[in-house]
Amino acid sequence: MAKAGRKGTKRSDKRWIDEQGREWDSRFEWLVFTALQSAGHNIRRCNEGDSFSYRTGVTKGECLDCGSSKVFQNRIYTADIYVLGDQSQGERSGYLLELKGYWPAPKRSLFRAVSKQLTEEGINIRIVFESPYKMRGTQLTGPEYVRKYCKGIIPGIYNKKTEEIEWL
Repeated sequence: MAKAGRKGTKRSDKRWIDEQGREWDSRFEWLVFTALQSAGHNIRRCNEGDSFSYRTGVTKGECLDCGSSKVFQNRIYTADIYVLGDQSQGERSGYLLELKGYWPAPKRSLFRAVSKQLTEEGINIRIVFESPYKMRGTQLTGPEYVRKYCKGIIPGIYNKKTEEIEWL
């Protein structure tokens, strides 16, 4: 077995290698995944097959063909974890789980666009924060921000002591 630890040497590189040698986007993602697995949840990591396309408006954009100012950028979103629901309820009984430690303002804006489109399509997505502290650039905590700006998204906070998600 390999020794668990950070993969990169730069401070900004949050990738994590577990004991089995699997690479994770962050230690937090690994912690939540293993805690949910230990609690008996039927879960898996998301991959390209779980991706969704969404659109964001381009500020001050202009179409080169027609000159319209209504210009959009196509993007692709992939959540971190998929929690499988009761298989007798159908394919959509589970939910996507997005995990957030540090959440800068540009990423919050993108998540607002994603969450709006996914909830309109009837896709269940939840977001879990590493800590309940206020975010930079706002007086809101992560869950408060989600409740205010991302309607239909269920926020939660991961409790490291109990290794459980506290849904808010």
